[in-house]
Amino acid sequence: MINVEEQNLIETINFGEVLMHMKDPVLFIRNGVFVECNDAAVQIFGAQSKEQILNTRPGLLSPPYQNGNRSSAKAAVEMMALVMEKGSHRFEWEHQTIDGQIFPVEVLQGLIRSGDEDLIFVQFHDISDRKRGQIALEDATRKAQMMVQQATEASKVKDEFLANMSHEIRTPMNGVIGMTDLLMDTDLNGEQKKYIKILRSSGEAMLVVINDIFDFSKIEAGKIELEDVAFDIISVISDFSELMKASAAKQNLHWRYTIDDSISQHLQGDPGRLRQILTNLAGNALKFTSEGWIHLRVERVEENDSSVHLRFSIQDTGIGIPANRTSRLFKAFSQVDSSTNRKYGGTGLGLTISKKLVEMMGGQIGVQSVEGEGSTFFFTLALRKQDLETVRAFEDVLSEVNDASGPLELDVLVAEDNLTNQIVISRILKKMGCTVTVVSNGLEAVQILKTETFDLVLMDCMMPEMDGYEATQAIRDESSGVLNQAIPIIALTANALDGDRQNCLASGMNDYVAKPLNKVALRAALLRVQSDTGDEHEDEYHS
Repeated sequence: MINVEEQNLIETINFGEVLMHMKDPVLFIRNGVFVECNDAAVQIFGAQSKEQILNTRPGLLSPPYQNGNRSSAKAAVEMMALVMEKGSHRFEWEHQTIDGQIFPVEVLQGLIRSGDEDLIFVQFHDISDRKRGQIALEDATRKAQMMVQQATEASKVKDEFLANMSHEIRTPMNGVIGMTDLLMDTDLNGEQKKYIKILRSSGEAMLVVINDIFDFSKIEAGKIELEDVAFDIISVISDFSELMKASAAKQNLHWRYTIDDSISQHLQGDPGRLRQILTNLAGNALKFTSEGWIHLRVERVEENDSSVHLRFSIQDTGIGIPANRTSRLFKAFSQVDSSTNRKYGGTGLGLTISKKLVEMMGGQIGVQSVEGEGSTFFFTLALRKQDLETVRAFEDVLSEVNDASGPLELDVLVAEDNLTNQIVISRILKKMGCTVTVVSNGLEAVQILKTETFDLVLMDCMMPEMDGYEATQAIRDESSGVLNQAIPIIALTANALDGDRQNCLASGMNDYVAKPLNKVALRAALLRVQSDTGDEHEDEYHS
């Protein structure tokens, strides 16, 4: 409620004077022309006096077009009509100074009714800074979007490059390692056997380096996907230890392992990545230990109804690590010192890869070492327990594989373009008791399947004429004309990147075996087909 003194004060205020002294430009329009303005308006338009502004129409103090495509004169008439209808109106506009400089403004129009004449009140302020900020933000957003697009395209190119390089490198490596395996089974004298063993060892060492580089690239790109499959932790550790025991014996070292009796045997997780971590840590122990022993321990930390928390440790009696150097161990491309790299070799990626894999699996990794006395590398993992139904199914599958040690007697069609790999794969299959027919590309595979029947197809994915994916889709097509559209197809490929298995299965293939060819993995895949359990047990057996 306004009292008498306040009312008297309001009546003494000359609102015209207030408006004329406002910092923002103020103008009045009657009958479509400016009839009054304040000093701020004179200043912003760059006029010498009011007279240069008064009696002009709003459109004349604006560029010919608003934002380059709308007539200022016509738009000004529309804005005045709108304020006459609504009583007030706020909008953005472009004005122009006397000397032709264009600047953006935000305008507030209001209607003042006085008798028979209506007066339009116009107040505006320069928003050039705001517009510049918007333009800068839009420009930065556009550049950021371009950078994201370029990064996405670069990532795609990198992924394609890695896939191609994986194929191009692993394919000849498959030939090298496969041919040495075949040579080892022939009659050789002592000197020849020695040379073949060195050749195979060198091939395997090269494959380790290749795998390290590809794994590191995949991890850095976030392309690693962990499996969640049923496995027997006791079998994984014992099988791994048998291999390590042989490697240690070659260096006159003693390998031993212990597993807590209380650990649940049937677990769920990624046994392949677990073996990879153990292999990296054990490889380090073998590399830096010249005498003594290496001990792998698997201990239970804690357990509940659904999971078990395990601690894996590999202790050696090797050279040890200086206390001030342990922080460098898990960094990419890093060795304890340059002389270590020269003497022992290696990419410096094994521990980095192991650390990232452990962390991806929700665990932690570390090291305890005394220089000159040895080291203990350890990591922890929480693994889920299998339910009873999964355990029984897993044991049934293991029984099937263990019982199937005789000849397979399968009629196999091999689609492979590399001549060396044709020889290697054919010899391996024949030693398993299979009959083998070889074609050089997917198109030839489709054609021969129209006239002949086979038990299964081993299909390379990257071939000329028609690749494995296209060939599989053609075979599955009802109009293909092949005799058996449902024939089992196993992908045989050097593309070992994550996602390749999914691509193979999505194209209609039944299984996946990676190069360089692992005879155990291949036999397991063939057994799945032979026993017609490929779909049911695919995860348990996936290589």
